[in-house]
Amino acid sequence: MMIDLAPRDHLVPSAPRVSRPLVGQAVRFGLVGTASTLATFGVYGLLRLVIPAVFANLLAIAATTVVSAELHRRVTFSGATAVPDRMAVQNLVSWAWSSGATSLGLLVLESFVAEPTYVQETAAMTVMTVIGGVARFAVLRWWVLVPRRSA
Repeated sequence: MMIDLAPRDHLVPSAPRVSRPLVGQAVRFGLVGTASTLATFGVYGLLRLVIPAVFANLLAIAATTVVSAELHRRVTFSGATAVPDRMAVQNLVSWAWSSGATSLGLLVLESFVAEPTYVQETAAMTVMTVIGGVARFAVLRWWVLVPRRSA
């Protein structure tokens, strides 16, 4: 009988690896998302001068959601092909989430602070935007966008 003393590395469980494309996409998503959020806040700030916070928020998000989705398709996911119906659903749900969540954040802030500043308003909106951004990344990556195939 022969005793096998060869190492059995394949029997030792290893830590799961995070794929490089996922990390790159997450970084690019963060950069595009930050630019989009800043654009939203810019539009919001201008509209806020003439209309109430919640209405300014709704219009600012509507103005930037579709552009943001296209930037994510082109930049974050390297020109992946969008499944049209899924992209439309994602845009609608993204707008609804962003509008509802950030408006809720503004209303909660207004219930605690009599006259919130622009900085306080954008901070409340940022918290809700980050939460939605994580979900949006997952939806875009695993459901809406199809990676391009090499020929």
